[in-house]
Amino acid sequence: NTQNGIIAGYYISTNDYISTLDRRIGGATWNLGRGNVLTTTVTLTIPNDLSLNTNYWLGVVIDENNAISEAVEANNATYIPIRVQ
Repeated sequence: NTQNGIIAGYYISTNDYISTLDRRIGGATWNLGRGNVLTTTVTLTIPNDLSLNTNYWLGVVIDENNAISEAVEANNATYIPIRVQ
């Protein structure tokens, strides 16, 4: 079934474990259905106080407020590595 109003948070992290304890830099709200793929574009601003020449991880946590009851809650985050120069 479709879940409406799912909150996603975008985070910057110093490691590849993305969680709501990392620094939140943006958010979005989506309607998501089981088995559907969502591809979207979001504009984010990378904070200017990050250390130069350092690797960070840009991640997203879907259902960041745990509003949806799920059998597996641990698979709601993903990330990509970035380097601040």
